[in-house]
Amino acid sequence: MEHVLAAVLSLRRLVYANYTKLNIILKAKYAHELKTMHFSSDDETFFRSDSTADLEHQDELQDIDAQISGS
Repeated sequence: MEHVLAAVLSLRRLVYANYTKLNIILKAKYAHELKTMHFSSDDETFFRSDSTADLEHQDELQDIDAQISGS
């Protein structure tokens, strides 16, 4: 009976540790997603990018828009 109790307590400790690690990973993931969100000011549609390549593309588009608006 002692072995079962020890196994259950060990398993409980292991589950708690794994959920703690998962929580840390998810917080970092959500923070990254918030940093890469883009919102369109033209309409009500929201756009989100998961890559930094799209960030560079967005910058290029903004530069082109600025050049067109300035002309």
